[in-house]
Amino acid sequence: AAAKAGASVTPVELPPVVAAAQEAHPYVMNMETAEALAWELDQAEAQLSAELRERMGWARSQPLSKLEEARAAFAAARAAFTDAIAPFDALLTPSAPGEAPEGLGWTGDPAFNLLWTALHVPCVTVPAGKGPKGLPLGVQIVTGIGRDRTFLGRKQGRGQQQRHQAPAEERGNRAHGTVSGAGRGPAGRRAGINCPDRAMFIPIGKLST
Repeated sequence: AAAKAGASVTPVELPPVVAAAQEAHPYVMNMETAEALAWELDQAEAQLSAELRERMGWARSQPLSKLEEARAAFAAARAAFTDAIAPFDALLTPSAPGEAPEGLGWTGDPAFNLLWTALHVPCVTVPAGKGPKGLPLGVQIVTGIGRDRTFLGRKQGRGQQQRHQAPAEERGNRAHGTVSGAGRGPAGRRAGINCPDRAMFIPIGKLST
């Protein structure tokens, strides 16, 4: 769909040093959270959820060297990602392993988001139709470190341009967040999304480990 919309799409696999940041993420997230919640853990642990207590217990059991190694992995991954994405305007990747979960009890599997958090890169999720249960699907457009203003400004400008061109009924649906772009793929113009001039696509399996 992106190629049909005019993008040059190149399949790529990010280098192992970038993938290593995903493996390091639980150490940084949980060990830094344990540091931030030190008072709560020491003085009011019973008031924390069982899940959080379990995670913080695990984090506190890890040697400090694990956090230092994980932070170093983040830094190395950011440098490598900058080089890997340099020839491209953006990276196109799934937002999640599948459609949104049913109900309000869970926001879904974050496996496809945590790498971008670790890399400190801007990413935007856009509608990409619906899954077998009729729930939303999405794809993410990701770009390089520090390119937030240019990247997000371009997306906003393109979206406004398409909004002015869309039929009145569709503009009204958009105002209520109901336009999904179903059947049009991640570059569906009717959803107000244009692909970058050059993009790369990572198959869904690459980031699910």
